[in-house]
Amino acid sequence: AYVLGKGEQLSGQQFQTEGIMSFAGYQYTVYYNHSRNVCIARRKMPSGKWEEVILPYRNKADDAHNVITMGICANDGTIHLAYDHHNDPLHYSYSILGNANFPDEMPWTAASFSETTDVMDLPVPNVTYPRFIPKPDGNLLFECRFNWSGHGDSYLREYDGQTKKWYLIGRYVQGEDIEPDACAYINGMNYDKEGKLHVTWCWRDDYGGQTNHDLYYAYSDDNGFSWRDTYGDLKARTDYMVPETDKTTRKSLGQTKRSFMVEEIPLNKGYINQETQAVDSKGRIHVVNSHIPMDEGTDKNWASSRQKARLHHRYRDSDGTWQTRLIKNKGNTVNSFCRVNLSFDAFDNAYVVANGAEIYTATAANDYNDWELLSDLDKNRFISEPLVDKKLLLESGVLSFVYLKKKKKITVIDYLAKNPNKPNG
Repeated sequence: AYVLGKGEQLSGQQFQTEGIMSFAGYQYTVYYNHSRNVCIARRKMPSGKWEEVILPYRNKADDAHNVITMGICANDGTIHLAYDHHNDPLHYSYSILGNANFPDEMPWTAASFSETTDVMDLPVPNVTYPRFIPKPDGNLLFECRFNWSGHGDSYLREYDGQTKKWYLIGRYVQGEDIEPDACAYINGMNYDKEGKLHVTWCWRDDYGGQTNHDLYYAYSDDNGFSWRDTYGDLKARTDYMVPETDKTTRKSLGQTKRSFMVEEIPLNKGYINQETQAVDSKGRIHVVNSHIPMDEGTDKNWASSRQKARLHHRYRDSDGTWQTRLIKNKGNTVNSFCRVNLSFDAFDNAYVVANGAEIYTATAANDYNDWELLSDLDKNRFISEPLVDKKLLLESGVLSFVYLKKKKKITVIDYLAKNPNKPNG
């Protein structure tokens, strides 16, 4: 794979959301190869050989924002890819119908995917941090930021597997044209088993990470058209508007502490943006973020503040109250020099893959008070952030994650976890 210099990488960023996923007996992962082409590879589970498809599109910018993300529409079996964005027009490609639903019968070649386009329902301008979210009804959501760090809005669209068309839902987060301008950094979007869509985020007031602040939460029970706060009160509606052409009154999620903030995290806390979230089987939203602990002051220097940051696990309990835990290794709090990934098994036990493939776990039975290191067998072998196949862990008891190895290899590691389902390989 192509490797930037030191630091963050084009392949392996937590905000890809879906960089590895399983569907209909196959596992898929995306990356840029050594010639910087967009690639998607698949293997038949549990231990088939990887089959690589190299698309003609090539990345040119040495910018770790410009990752690849993917989604699968269960209703028509199409695979959707978005890539190479940092305030750029949409770069989007999709597969032929049925490609994911019938993988043993359908061709798996570059010709299986469309040419790169900037059009969904309309041309989509100024995209950053795209992500696809599978819906419970088998359709697919697309979420991204419009405009720049410090003054950006966030938008939602839906792909309908019956009509084969995209539809604009609208602007659900307003960061522009409010006082003060800001942008929301999304930890993720997840549906629970009841069909509620959960989102958490922090706000940033300018271009620097030192102005990341606070933890916010909202959920939607109508697929992103309206939003409720942690108490269940309806507080915002998504604005149907087209970026750059429409101006409407503010109805969407804004920087309103009274409504959506669940914990105040001050400026200069080394608070990394858009880290990780997940929903357990009880519908509880969980978030893991790293920042300087609340009782340890602040630091205006980003580099040194990150060295002091520790991994915090927060979750909204069944009674609506928010709980906080510190992730630990032999009783010591854990520093994180990169974003981490949170996922759950069928018992609601939590797994965090952090740093260089360190795995931390905590049990639901002990209310997540027992965070501990499970394994660091692969420590220091990797240079990217981890991406986890959350569906595979939940359904098959396999903790499977992808990393960019120091030796420029895309590597997938599988751990067999305790799970009520009988492993099949």
